Amino acid sequence: MAGYFLMLDAVETMGASDLDLLTQDLQSCLQSQNIDEALKLAEKRHNMIVALFEDLEGKTADMSEIAGKSMQDLSFERSILQAQRSVDRTAFVARRTAVSAYMKQP
Repeated sequence: MAGYFLMLDAVETMGASDLDLLTQDLQSCLQSQNIDEALKLAEKRHNMIVALFEDLEGKTADMSEIAGKSMQDLSFERSILQAQRSVDRTAFVARRTAVSAYMKQP
């Protein structure tokens, strides 16, 4: 039970800026393709959001704002990953084409 109160204390001292900083770090890791660190940060962010929701229970406007921002962040992170996948796929096709052209030379 003591851990629960420590978590509530942490929720009271953390704010939207902490969540924003964590999200920025996560998105930087995604952009640099540091997936291991991104997974750690994503889990930490998830736990922070859950703690915030538990603390804000009954405060619908605040919960709605955090949920909306979180969904925007997730959408942006998804677009980062899709863009990287597209770049990686294009690079693969270019390499495959170059190897095929090289193999066909006399």
